[in-house]
Amino acid sequence: MINVPNYAHSIQPHAEDLVNKLIERAKLGDSWAMRLCIDRLIPPMKKDDSIFFDLPEGDLGSPENMLKIVEEMTHAVASGQISVTEAERFSDFLNHQRKIIKDAEWKQKWDLDL
Repeated sequence: MINVPNYAHSIQPHAEDLVNKLIERAKLGDSWAMRLCIDRLIPPMKKDDSIFFDLPEGDLGSPENMLKIVEEMTHAVASGQISVTEAERFSDFLNHQRKIIKDAEWKQKWDLDL
């Protein structure tokens, strides 16, 4: 059985040479080496990191824009762009943002320290 910390320690003196060899192989067209290099530069996005759809222009906290966002999410779910779970999580996120905006507006109105 390999002791990982000792293994990592034994490779450390050769790290620069290994990285240079990897880059050299990637430049020569080795697809495995290219993928490894790209994955280190731009790590693969986790499924739960982001969802993509256009947000309306203007104040995202306005009731009109909140309705537009919900409508866009519904279309995104219906078209398979995002899952129902992703839409629910994003709705929770939006609700949290809306509460923060409302609290900030209330504090501003009453001239309280944020």
